Amino acid sequence: MNDKRSASDQEFVNGVRQRDEKSWEDLYYSFAPRLQRRGRRFLRTSDRADDYVQNVFLRAWATIDTFRGDSSIHTWLYRVANNLLIDEIRHSDRHPQHRTDEPVDTSLHEVGTADTSPVVQILLDQLLPLLKPKELEVLILRVFDELTWTEIAEITDTPETTCRDIYARSLKTLREGLSR
Repeated sequence: MNDKRSASDQEFVNGVRQRDEKSWEDLYYSFAPRLQRRGRRFLRTSDRADDYVQNVFLRAWATIDTFRGDSSIHTWLYRVANNLLIDEIRHSDRHPQHRTDEPVDTSLHEVGTADTSPVVQILLDQLLPLLKPKELEVLILRVFDELTWTEIAEITDTPETTCRDIYARSLKTLREGLSR
């Protein structure tokens, strides 16, 4: 059974690498809803979340040749998505005109996904820029995406113990930011 699954997974990866339309469609439909949720949570509007999802898949399409196969295609796509999200958060911090006072769009959240209240969103807007990019990346993956340490280590290409240390530092930075 595992051999059959591995062959199927390899066929899927080959299809993605060859830019097969059906394989990309499957990849999109399996990953886009997660990206939409995280985009709405951090970028605050559906329009910006839509742009984020589109940019993730455009970047993935353009850089699929860099996928070495050391990790799963989903892990590789997570790396692409994380890098773009962090860039967008940093860009918003440097260019406040791109920010909005519009309330967080939670209309499409899945049942069971915690909505981000306006107070929490204000705190996130003020505190996340205090974090270094790697701290922000690990925090997002652990807290908001609820990934395991093993998954985070694979996505960030960082040892698990280092990820835990980075996470602890990010929490310390956030606590210090709250006490200001």
